[in-house]
Amino acid sequence: MSRQRMRLARLIGWFRDLKTLPKLLMEFGGIGALILVIGVIGWTGMQLLPATLTRSTVMLAKVGPLISNASLYHSAVVLVAGLQQKEDFETEIRPLADRGKKMWETPSGGTGDA
Repeated sequence: MSRQRMRLARLIGWFRDLKTLPKLLMEFGGIGALILVIGVIGWTGMQLLPATLTRSTVMLAKVGPLISNASLYHSAVVLVAGLQQKEDFETEIRPLADRGKKMWETPSGGTGDA
């Protein structure tokens, strides 16, 4: 037999010879250690959560006005497209260029890019 197998056989034999109380204490100790590790991981994750939520909330706050501006721009384009007279069309299409640029602005004054 190799040395490792002999050690393993001795360890298994030692464990089998133990009384029930030490075995139960070892098992509950192992479970307690596992619970402790999971708790530490969970606590660490909870500490990181506020920063993650703040970033995602800021991004959502920027998306809302962008969608609203795009909807207003779309409505204006539909109105201009329905005009029958060429002069009316040319008059109404000019402000749409500025509105199209403003569509990408957020309340902070920047663009919608992250």
